[in-house]
Amino acid sequence: KATFSYLISLPENENLQNALRVARLQMISAQDLARENEELKKILGRESRVGGVLGVVLSHPGVSPYDIFLIDVGEREGVRVGSLVVFENALLGVVDTVYARHAKVRLFSSSGTELPVRIGKKQIPAVARGLGGGMFEIKIPHDVKVAGGDVVAYPSVHNYMVGVVSRIASTTASTFQTIEFRAPINIFTAKFVTVTDDLILLVEEQ
Repeated sequence: KATFSYLISLPENENLQNALRVARLQMISAQDLARENEELKKILGRESRVGGVLGVVLSHPGVSPYDIFLIDVGEREGVRVGSLVVFENALLGVVDTVYARHAKVRLFSSSGTELPVRIGKKQIPAVARGLGGGMFEIKIPHDVKVAGGDVVAYPSVHNYMVGVVSRIASTTASTFQTIEFRAPINIFTAKFVTVTDDLILLVEEQ
């Protein structure tokens, strides 16, 4: 499995701001995406307002193996292995392989991939594990209070969102509860992403 670690404190979120952010990410229309995609082509040097390089998604999971994006930027645009990949404020994955004119992005929802996260306003530390298909799970002690709708975020000064708690499964006999959540955008239809200037420590698969 692949494990990722990056330790920076995460500012506290307000529930309303979280809900609005999720709604915005999930409700961007096809028309909006098409317009933004056209604007993307006009941006000199593909500079992004969040810092980094904009790239068009050439292939998605289902075409690519596992949860993988192939994007149309690479070494010539300054893309580096280990760069975080985002859409708006949603953290999606990390650059896994770089070629001259394109790059492969491993999504954090890839099966077996682990990522440190913080849950909810109390910033409960945990490790999210990718299940594939844009899905994640977290196992935490039974007595830790987590609610549906809590934001799962990556501990970064940029406050990147990884997802929102959708299901909590636990039994009185178990000492742990299982939390499930999905990536905040549809990874099967994403049109473009931003390769940021932020790097993440890659740990080789065991």
